[in-house]
Amino acid sequence: MNHNLYFTTGEFARLCHVTKHTLFHYDDIGIFSPEYVGENGYRYYSIYQLDVFKIITELRALGMPLKDIKNYLQERSPQNLFRLLSDENKKLDETLRRLRRARCFLEEKYLETKEAMDTANDTVFCQRLPASPILISLPFNNMNEAEYVDAFTKLIGDSLDVYCHSTYCGIKTRDMIDKDPEDYAYYYMKPVLTEDSTVQDPNLSWSERPEGNYLVILHKGDYSSLNTAYASLVHYGDVHGLLLDEYFYEEEVIDHMAVKEYSEHVTKIMVRIL
Repeated sequence: MNHNLYFTTGEFARLCHVTKHTLFHYDDIGIFSPEYVGENGYRYYSIYQLDVFKIITELRALGMPLKDIKNYLQERSPQNLFRLLSDENKKLDETLRRLRRARCFLEEKYLETKEAMDTANDTVFCQRLPASPILISLPFNNMNEAEYVDAFTKLIGDSLDVYCHSTYCGIKTRDMIDKDPEDYAYYYMKPVLTEDSTVQDPNLSWSERPEGNYLVILHKGDYSSLNTAYASLVHYGDVHGLLLDEYFYEEEVIDHMAVKEYSEHVTKIMVRIL
């Protein structure tokens, strides 16, 4: 035995940043054993086993069960390695996509929450907003209760397919804002967009909140008090001679994720200046 090419259990464990117990366990279950066992019972691992152990470590980090890793190692071949790496690369790509979407969601939620905390309640201001795709429901006009439930259920189901924010959002038209506070032309969901977002599914009902300068107000209170916020926006536009678009976009930015009571919710209402 060339001692320059072999390591004791302790040496190999330190080299691989694991404990000796891990090596003993892998040996016990037959997944990774020392290449040489001396007459004195000492275990020795070959330098050539480092790559195999690295593969085990990386596959474990990806969530592959030890049983599956063991099965692969027992049937290892270039062809099986190729298939294994191809399958794991696909799984890793999907994991990375999920992580990017999660990070995008958290970043957007962070910015929304910060804006709500930093902005005075019921203060009207102007904000430049980019174009934003939205997934809309069927129009709610003249729907009976069963049709309304079906339309809302379909929107929620569609939003799960494209990974949307869970916050409920509504679109009102100008002639709706003095009516029932919970009356909307549409509900909509905001997709979480990342750099590798796929093309929007043409089978879903997509629309767009257009780019432009918007009058914005953030209102703290439950749904029944929202009409006062809408009235403030319209009044501000009238006083300053602004022509406002037909559609008002309403989004909860502080919701049950942050507070327990509806009276503590903060709603952001936006209308584009024409």
